Amino acid sequence: MAPPNLGGQPAHARITERLRTETIHWQKGVGEDENGLLLAVRVEIGPEQQFQTVRDWLRYAVSRFRAADLSYGHGTTNAVDEAAYLILHTLHLPIDQLEPWLDAQLLPSERQALAKIIATRVGTRKPASYLTNEAWSHVAPGELLGQAAWLLQPALLLHHLAIHTSSDMIARRVRLLHLYDIALVAAEVERAGWERIVAVARAQREERFVYPSLSLANRFFPVVPEFVLAALREGVPRPLLQYLEAGGLERLSFCNSGPTALSERFCWFRPGRERVSALRHMLLPDPKEIANWYPRLARPALLPFAYARYSVQMAGWGVRRALGKPRLKLFAPEQRDRVAR
Repeated sequence: MAPPNLGGQPAHARITERLRTETIHWQKGVGEDENGLLLAVRVEIGPEQQFQTVRDWLRYAVSRFRAADLSYGHGTTNAVDEAAYLILHTLHLPIDQLEPWLDAQLLPSERQALAKIIATRVGTRKPASYLTNEAWSHVAPGELLGQAAWLLQPALLLHHLAIHTSSDMIARRVRLLHLYDIALVAAEVERAGWERIVAVARAQREERFVYPSLSLANRFFPVVPEFVLAALREGVPRPLLQYLEAGGLERLSFCNSGPTALSERFCWFRPGRERVSALRHMLLPDPKEIANWYPRLARPALLPFAYARYSVQMAGWGVRRALGKPRLKLFAPEQRDRVAR
């Protein structure tokens, strides 16, 4: 049986035209067309249509963050604080005042902005401070180089320094200056700050990225409390502890020109997905990282050449490792002078 023809135009064509040209608010279920044609429709309504108040969006964001098992520690320590910070920042409200706005009705554009930032936080798993380019949590007013400024509290600053210094240890590029920076900040951390560093590291299972740099810094500048090192050490894998205890600063810096074994890299990562991801990153770094390494090839059109250059260097490192040669080329004094000129 042919479909009914209403007004000289097939029904399905008329329906398609209406959906294309008109703004129709459908609900899930069965509806009736103006000419009596029954329509079965199913439309998923997004959060920006369902949630109207700040309280609604706070509940929704916390649920999404907990379901995604996100990590915190870059200014916040839990899903509630992270959600509150992102919502207040997106709505251009004071970040230290939540209660006055909880029952405020939001505009459609504001609801769309909140839906986008929450989806981005879950999808990319980037901390809130990375998405907003701000780090207002755990800051205090102060002075920097004679100018008024917001300063990170010592505990939060030390957490950042420890993570980045451990990253340099993985890449064998840590310097004594990095450890000195840690010692300077550590001297300003109070017991409550140390307890917070331990709590955040345990909650995020990142003891293996906080303990190594603090432990190494403590060898030269004994300012890290023993209870902190003992608490963090419990969460560090045994292979990594053995690797750290087998050498000192010279093994983790540019001074170590020997070939890098995969076991030295893998001991920092948990077996399974983490090690696979680490291997993938070594073989195929992210575009932004490649752009930092080769700034002259940072434009999108030139990125293939940057990856080609990286591949050639990787092959060269592999050959040097197979031959047992140093990972860095060492020049005689006269050669170094010639290269410098």
